[in-house]
Amino acid sequence: MIWVLNIISQLLLGTEISFIFFGRRFGDVEKFGFGILFGFLIGNIEFFILSILIGMNVFHCIIQIIVFFGIGCVMNIRRRKREIYSISFPSKLVSVFYIFMILILFYIINGAYFPKNGRIMNVCF
Repeated sequence: MIWVLNIISQLLLGTEISFIFFGRRFGDVEKFGFGILFGFLIGNIEFFILSILIGMNVFHCIIQIIVFFGIGCVMNIRRRKREIYSISFPSKLVSVFYIFMILILFYIINGAYFPKNGRIMNVCF
């Protein structure tokens, strides 16, 4: 279950980086979307580089979780001191894109996991 903390720490760091990097140019939803990508990108690059140096073990994951949570919390505190929060909603075009992507995802999941003959296919396992 340590992988859950690892994913949460990557998401925290990525969203904080995107909030600082993008400022007020994008809405909050877009910043969270970019943040998810940034977090996973930074986490995977860091994991790959450190696994060469110290190997892959539980200690390596714990170090990554502590460092990412620490940096993410510090960035969050600094950002909260600088700006007043206001929730911004995405534009109509972005909202239509999100709804379209969710419908495509439901179509893919419905076709892949629940075929017409009643069997459930284990695609991921």
